[in-house]
Amino acid sequence: MSNSKSVQSVSAIVEVPVTSTIDLTNPTMIKLIEQGGTVVTVFLGCVFLYLLIELIKVAKDD
Repeated sequence: MSNSKSVQSVSAIVEVPVTSTIDLTNPTMIKLIEQGGTVVTVFLGCVFLYLLIELIKVAKDD
């Protein structure tokens, strides 16, 4: 006799409320906002450096 087991799939339903509120006093949210600000600052710094380098290239060509 063989032991054959039927495979049953299990699916979970997660309900997310449509009007979910963000608690800005939550320490986790504060940390995420701080990290997002850091990423934006680095991105803007890179854009500034790129534009500065392009400006220098254009000024040298004249």
